Amino acid sequence: MVENGEAKSAIVLPHDYEDLQNISQKDMVLYIDSSDQMASQAIIPATQGLFNQISSERGIKRMEMMTASSGIGVNSAPITPNQAPGLSTSLQNVFYSINFQIDKLYGDIDYIDFLVPAVLAMTVMFSCMFGMGESIAGERERGELARLFMTPTSVSTVVGGKIISKLIETGRALILIIAAILLFGIVIKGGMGLTLFLLVLSALCFVGFGIMISARVGTQEDYMQMVMPFTMPMMFVSGVFYPLETMPWIFQQVAYLVPLTYANNALISVMLKGAGMGDIWLEVLVLVGFTALFFALGVTKFNRDI
Repeated sequence: MVENGEAKSAIVLPHDYEDLQNISQKDMVLYIDSSDQMASQAIIPATQGLFNQISSERGIKRMEMMTASSGIGVNSAPITPNQAPGLSTSLQNVFYSINFQIDKLYGDIDYIDFLVPAVLAMTVMFSCMFGMGESIAGERERGELARLFMTPTSVSTVVGGKIISKLIETGRALILIIAAILLFGIVIKGGMGLTLFLLVLSALCFVGFGIMISARVGTQEDYMQMVMPFTMPMMFVSGVFYPLETMPWIFQQVAYLVPLTYANNALISVMLKGAGMGDIWLEVLVLVGFTALFFALGVTKFNRDI
């Protein structure tokens, strides 16, 4: 359940958990999704406290059972080892009857490990979307785009050139990855090739979004006014700084309507959990769908006469 994302944690109890006659320690294992920092910080202390309390209660019950079986009462004579051998041995096992173990499925993950994939996705988003404002809306405002269309060129050719230029800017994300590895010891548990593929796909998606917006505006200022209402809320509701599960229900539903959420989830799965393409195919499919939609609307509605 935890590995496939159905639950954040799971507790595994031994088959003889309810057997109070057996004074040997019981191994209780907590499996937890350590890629979710906030869930780990809340679940581990709460579970430890719960099992400490359970262990004490089980110890008291065992003492009562051992006392009753030995015929010892409150007013009984002093106990000798021959009278109650069970009370003089393994008292530590009686009261500390639970051996609580924590199995972090993805190892010890710090907040910086959680933050790096999200910052990469956010960097690609801002770089591509704001860059398209300068690349298309800015050139249109300065008249450069009009002069370009006086040549025998097509909209698809111009858009293709803009796409290639913005994909080169994904090198900024590569610089961030290298810096995170060298400075913070970040480990990419999945494939580097898959990570780069996700960055390129995310860049294509946000370039398409920028083309869709800039296709109908005449100035760079108009472009910024139209794109800001999308980028800022997208940054805060997509789980960049904290897990989606901690947000109100309505924001969680809104999060799955924006592409940054899927880019963020896919990068976290690959970089922190070591996921492969078979584990993130849904996120990849959604990003491809967003990309196709944005480019279709951007190219078909591109106004070369503004």
